[in-house]
Amino acid sequence: MSLPRWYVLPKTGRRPQSLRKIKFREAWPMSLDNQVSTKGGKSSEAPCLKETFAFLSCLKDNDNSHDVCRIQGEEVTKCFNKFMEKREELKMHGKNVRDFMPEKSVKDMEPTELNRFLSHFPHKLKK
Repeated sequence: MSLPRWYVLPKTGRRPQSLRKIKFREAWPMSLDNQVSTKGGKSSEAPCLKETFAFLSCLKDNDNSHDVCRIQGEEVTKCFNKFMEKREELKMHGKNVRDFMPEKSVKDMEPTELNRFLSHFPHKLKK
């Protein structure tokens, strides 16, 4: 025996609350700090890792013979020198430009640069 179409089954379960019933309570002040954390700012980049591994595997295969693996050793040296030049260039660029650079996105900034940028726009925290 089936139920007639006009018969409505009682709805069971929890219904969503109305937003009018819920009052917003601020647990902490809803304002941002004037600085960001600098704990995770440095990237642990290992320069010339691929070249170094190639050089070490060559040494292992050839019983630590430096004469056979001279090419890989020179590649490691070239790569490291290139890395040091690029690092010095970035240091010099950072020393020359202390303020916010409009062409640099905030997402790409280091935490120290971001703190320097935020220091230009201070605001008082609501207590």
